[in-house]
Amino acid sequence: MSGKKYLRPMEMPVKAAQESRPFPRISIANIEWSARSVRHRQQQLRQLHATLLKYKDECVQAIEEDFRYTPNEALFAYSLTLKDIRIHYDSVSLSEENAKARKVEQEQDNPVRSVPVGIVYIIPTAGLHCVISPVAAALAAGNCIVVELPRTTGHTNSLLQNTLREAMSNDTFAISTTRPDTAFLAECQIVSQTDLVLGTSAPRTVFSPPAARCFAFVDREADVQLAARNIVHARCGFGARSLYAPEIVFVHEAVLKLFKYYLEQVWTARRPQKQADARKLPGKSEISSRSSPDGLINLLSGPGCEVIEVQDRNEKMLFSHTDYSTLVLCSIDSTDDGIDLATDICGNEGIAAAFFFASPSAANYLSTSLNAHLSFINHIPTELLVGPRIPTNSDGSLVPRYPRHLFEETHPQICKPSEITTSLGTQIENSGNLEAWARSTAKPLLSDELPGRRVDFFEQALITAASVSVLSLVTVGVLGSILVRRLR
Repeated sequence: MSGKKYLRPMEMPVKAAQESRPFPRISIANIEWSARSVRHRQQQLRQLHATLLKYKDECVQAIEEDFRYTPNEALFAYSLTLKDIRIHYDSVSLSEENAKARKVEQEQDNPVRSVPVGIVYIIPTAGLHCVISPVAAALAAGNCIVVELPRTTGHTNSLLQNTLREAMSNDTFAISTTRPDTAFLAECQIVSQTDLVLGTSAPRTVFSPPAARCFAFVDREADVQLAARNIVHARCGFGARSLYAPEIVFVHEAVLKLFKYYLEQVWTARRPQKQADARKLPGKSEISSRSSPDGLINLLSGPGCEVIEVQDRNEKMLFSHTDYSTLVLCSIDSTDDGIDLATDICGNEGIAAAFFFASPSAANYLSTSLNAHLSFINHIPTELLVGPRIPTNSDGSLVPRYPRHLFEETHPQICKPSEITTSLGTQIENSGNLEAWARSTAKPLLSDELPGRRVDFFEQALITAASVSVLSLVTVGVLGSILVRRLR
């Protein structure tokens, strides 16, 4: 035998090969599976939670200053971040992980076996929750993590860099102030909260499109006061910067006047008294007199937010993204009118979220007719207003914003032969059961329709239209025959 020493893959000398690459320690940890250890994941999540608690006052103050949140809003955003970490920590269990790992040893199938994707590269927008939420999810799944945090003048960004460096292991976590080369990114799963298109061949991308728009609908049977309260809170709360605040509200003309009334009531109640006194609130006569030649009416305005009614449907404000502080009202004469207008406005861009204030039947019709990623009926969740957009490949989870499964791949382990394999065996040519099994696949497909079944919404509409047409023809025929008899 030769004197060569053959090394297993885990023992390969990778240090020299990785030195010229960005984040060599991350690459080595990924090869050695360092981040997959259950105890490592638990320890890192505990440390992250404890470090954020340590700097609670600094975090809340930074959120207030950078994003113009009220003290209560800043505390809510901070606490929501801790909630994400807690949920992910509870999902990591040593006993459960060990039980799953031993299923094959016990000759049991493990069809939902999942493994980490490897390295997760996070490109956040801004804010504590935008950064920590994907970090906690990727960490709970057992991945190495790189977060892109460019140097800025914001207090939150600086605090995040210091907090993460103190809490996280340098072997499995890193912060990048610049974008690494495409060769490194191609080996990562990229989490993008921006519209930036990366020219990489990354195996998977978790994308949160911030450009998709958000609409609200107030139907004629809606609780108008509830709608006004939710919409004003969403658009004007949290520094008037929420990515899920509705940009345009389509209000049925039958309740438009009442909606404006409640809108002003809620608007006034939200403002500090000194600001409310300083702001001139338009009355009914003032609203009509403030119409501009371009079809825009400035209904309400105040510190950081304004409400504008659009009367001309060709107005460019409807078709372009408005400022975060602007809420646009548009009158519609029916649900179909609102659906058509919203579809024309968003085009191929899609709708990030739609909020329907309507009766259950109308809300169901609206939500099934519009291509919205998320639909909410008669409420706007408070937790939705903080943090990044929900990823397009997510199941719509609000808390945590990034479910752990987004950072895992399914690698099933199957021990037991399938029913087909069991019945036919491995030698199909010699199987006596093949003909019987083939006949079973050729059996006619039975219908589950029963006599007198309930027709759906669209079928009912067709039946109604046909009935009206037939009734009209019968009526004309009867009247015609009577007239002919009288003329005779």
